[in-house]
Amino acid sequence: MGFSYPANAGWRLWALAKSGRADIIVADLRRRWATMASVKENNTLQEDWHAPPDSGSQWSHCAVVPLYIAYQGLLGLKPLEPGFKRFELRPQLGDLEDIDLTAFTIQGPVSLRSRGKPGERELVLRLPPGGQGELVLPQDENVDLPAASPAPAGHRRFQLTPGGAVTLRLKNV
Repeated sequence: MGFSYPANAGWRLWALAKSGRADIIVADLRRRWATMASVKENNTLQEDWHAPPDSGSQWSHCAVVPLYIAYQGLLGLKPLEPGFKRFELRPQLGDLEDIDLTAFTIQGPVSLRSRGKPGERELVLRLPPGGQGELVLPQDENVDLPAASPAPAGHRRFQLTPGGAVTLRLKNV
């Protein structure tokens, strides 16, 4: 059957994020989304994967999948309690060497800045003054943060200080 139209593509990308496949997400954003004619020619997202000019296909459709997958899939931001009183960050960056994201939650902004190639990546997290953040990392990452539990299989969960910033050197995110 092929891919659904762009506005529904998020379901697949969410599943890939949940499975830890940021490599496929980043490749899809580069190869499928960034190469759309509407993106290249007028910086909009088109309604269909193939939308020729002067056709019935819209070039300004509300396909916001790349936006929300950046926050929910790559940053891995997920509320664990209503109002972001407790939230999770599970960064998965694939081969991205440079990314800055800031999500504005009801507790305040959550920011991620990452520089470097996989295997030698520096990750800086800035946390809101409200809400209790928890960081989920692959089990073999070595960080100096207080442990929390439970974590998904193959991962460990760590407590983050509200209103603080943390800089980490990571190999597998």
